[in-house]
Amino acid sequence: MKELLTVFLCSTYSDLVQERAAVIQAVQRLKLQHDAMEFFGARPSRAIETCLKEVRGSDLLVVIVAHRYGSFIPDEKISYTEAEYREGHRLGKPCLVYFRDERVPVLPGNFETRAGGLRALRRFKDLLHSRHTVHPFKDAHDLALQVAVDIAEPLEALKSTASAAARHPQPDPEVRFRELWEEAMGTGLDPAELHARMRRAVSGLLVAEHRRPPRVLLSHAQADGEVVRAFGEGLRRQGVELWPEAARAASDDNIVEQISRGLEQADFVVFFMSSVSLSRRSTTIELNYAILHRLTSAGGARIVPVLLDDVAIPSVLNADSPCIDLRDGDVRRAVEVMMGTIRQSRDDG
Repeated sequence: MKELLTVFLCSTYSDLVQERAAVIQAVQRLKLQHDAMEFFGARPSRAIETCLKEVRGSDLLVVIVAHRYGSFIPDEKISYTEAEYREGHRLGKPCLVYFRDERVPVLPGNFETRAGGLRALRRFKDLLHSRHTVHPFKDAHDLALQVAVDIAEPLEALKSTASAAARHPQPDPEVRFRELWEEAMGTGLDPAELHARMRRAVSGLLVAEHRRPPRVLLSHAQADGEVVRAFGEGLRRQGVELWPEAARAASDDNIVEQISRGLEQADFVVFFMSSVSLSRRSTTIELNYAILHRLTSAGGARIVPVLLDDVAIPSVLNADSPCIDLRDGDVRRAVEVMMGTIRQSRDDG
């Protein structure tokens, strides 16, 4: 059992400096640990990765919302504050939520002025209202006092849960894993299929929790290499890992093995459809095998078709992901669409 429970402070910063300081002081008086952006320091990881890691290590979130939405995460549609809250809520951590009283006057600079920020702020507030009892506060002193009072109930529940866990320790994860494996094998499941499903589940979890970047395999004909390289470079700049393409082997003896290896590691297969790629045996084998893998391996890598020429798109691909139309040569827009597909897949997961 942890000797001290950790409270994570989740809010914008510049408009709530005094309020944050007052809450941190109140938490310290209660002899609890606290975590907040003021104490992160310099770290090698991305800012959002640091924030989410600290959220995962906390026991309770205090969420404070005023009249600003906060900084958007680069290439994302939500702020750091909302991402922190969503991660805490996803993990089932208790959340105490406070809104600044609308009747209290504030400085003009502390209001959200961006149109996108205003819409996001309203949506975020609606989400919090739908999930929690929201307490209004007038100033820093009022907020700190309210937090000190409200924190007692979840704190006691957390301590009781921790004490019960100490009295009834959980089984060793490794032992439990072996038991589950043996149980699954006892049902007659194919070991290779079971292994593939487990790898896919773990891979999806790592991407969803920002523990590794999404992996994309680019499938194309060599003749389309120039536009594919530009597309791949655009994805790299967005933090995507380009998984090595299945080699175009001259021998048919190992091409399926090489394709299978690439599909096992990739989260997405981007298939560039052109009159050339659809006429090449190696790329059509790769596409057909990707479709088969998708249908038979617990979902498999998600296939995203990219249209380069006026060719027909197989109906099975339309059902998996919307086609990205790159016939106009606008690689930048195509990359943005692909990043939207990646983000949507991660959020759905």
